[in-house]
Amino acid sequence: MSLTALDNALEQETGRLESEGRANPPERILERYIPAQGNSGPRYKLQGVDTPFIRMNPNAYLSLSHHLELIKAAHTAADIDFVLEAISRSDKGMG
Repeated sequence: MSLTALDNALEQETGRLESEGRANPPERILERYIPAQGNSGPRYKLQGVDTPFIRMNPNAYLSLSHHLELIKAAHTAADIDFVLEAISRSDKGMG
């Protein structure tokens, strides 16, 4: 399939989803993180929007996703999982 044919097929499918009300809304793009200030917790600046927003997904509203100790712990856990998986694979002869 040529790129032109693929583009046309994707545009048709997108149009169908939009007409059925099943298309995803445009993505909101985070431009920057605004650290907590005074009595206000951390905020996020969205592209094209002047008002800062609170991010209400797990860990974000407490700003834990920017907490240095948690970032280090996540990296350590990922490293341990990687090593354990590699050991497991080598024990099974998949190494």
